[in-house]
Formats: sequence, C-alpha cells, structure tokens
Amino acid sequence: MTTHQDRPTEAELLAYMEQVRDLEIAGVRQEVVFGPFTALVVIGMLQLATRHPGTSDGQRAQIGAVIDQLRPWFAGTPGEHIIDMGNDPAFDR
Repeated sequence: MTTHQDRPTEAELLAYMEQVRDLEIAGVRQEVVFGPFTALVVIGMLQLATRHPGTSDGQRAQIGAVIDQLRPWFAGTPGEHIIDMGNDPAFDR
C-alpha cells in the first residue's frame, strides 16, 4: 500500500511531465494496438473528454490528434458516421 509520504511532490510531478513532454517533442513514440471496436469506444470516450469543462485547448488539440490517427481506419464505413456523431453533444448519453 502506498502511503501519502511515498507519493511524489507536486514539483516532482511537474518535472516529470516536463520530461515526458520533452521526450515527445524529441520524437519518442509508443505503439498502441487496438481492435476496431475498442478503437471506436476509445474515440467516443476521447470525444466526451473534449467537452469536459476542465479540458484545456491544448489538451483538446492533443485528443484531436489521437482521434485523427484512428479516423482513417473507418473511412467510407458506418464507423465514420459514428465518429462524426460523437462530435455532436446531442448524441451524448
């Protein structure tokens, strides 16, 4: 069990986030493999996250970039329509 004393400080967490940001800027990447159903579910959840009031414009851009990487898989299929529906809050449930 992790105790509060074992947790990194806020400054350490910020420093870590800066390190991983710098790695990403340097081109470090991690491959992630999804099946098509999981990809659609993940896209839907990411679309919901973009509408959260606490999501910053920068975070929305990063989320959009992930969705854009998955979107071509569904081009020309009903999945493309499902993704487009996910951009419309009227379809949120």
